[in-house]
Amino acid sequence: MVKPKAKVTYGGFGSGLVQFLEIEEIQIVSWCPDDKAQLPPEQVHLIQKIKGIDDIPLVMRFKSPDTLGFLIEELARYRREVWPEAELVIGEKRK
Repeated sequence: MVKPKAKVTYGGFGSGLVQFLEIEEIQIVSWCPDDKAQLPPEQVHLIQKIKGIDDIPLVMRFKSPDTLGFLIEELARYRREVWPEAELVIGEKRK
């Protein structure tokens, strides 16, 4: 398993207010450090447009392959756990 460069916690939401947001649109892009995108990309951005919030998208910026890889692995694991009969994604094998 790839190790992230961030603290990872598992479990419930804990105490406090939780706001569930409905995602209208997801955009995934590679980010280049120059305005004309002539330099090689350095980051991956996951941009989510939230229903009811028109002006401010939620952006997750990944600066390392480790953190993005960890998130992909964990999401795939949870997907298999929650929906074991779902269609496999590219590269995934049934256990």
